[in-house]
Amino acid sequence: MIPSRSNNPYAAIDDLSSGGGELHALDQGVNPTLLLELFGQTPIVFHRLYIDVTGSVTAALWLAYAIYHVSERGADAEGWFVKSQQEWLLETGLSRREQETARNRLRALNLLEERRAPNAPLAYRIVLPQLHAAMEAHAQRLHAERQAMRAATGKSLTR
Repeated sequence: MIPSRSNNPYAAIDDLSSGGGELHALDQGVNPTLLLELFGQTPIVFHRLYIDVTGSVTAALWLAYAIYHVSERGADAEGWFVKSQQEWLLETGLSRREQETARNRLRALNLLEERRAPNAPLAYRIVLPQLHAAMEAHAQRLHAERQAMRAATGKSLTR
């Protein structure tokens, strides 16, 4: 670990950058998570189930981040929220085309509604009853597949 003059976990990086030293994160013992935090990037995590429900990693990422956004920042009384294309890019890394493709997929599955108003940004609403129904249908398919495998092999698949 780089010697530091304080207990501040960022001090080692400050010492390196001010001293003209070269930063090799793994060689110097700097935690990669810390580096991401320093650069203003938080991890984006989403459930695998969203991929199964949407059939698309990009749509799953968009959906998961939209749900996160609403849970953290809220939506209006009817569930609508606003997030600019630039905000989506900065926060998720999804390009304009990737965002549009993801939203098209979510609208086709009736998981997303969009509202355009004159002189206002595009607003979004996750159709939660449809999402819950899609998740339930997927769970039932998985259960049926597990039952079929159990019947075919004669073994229990629970641990």
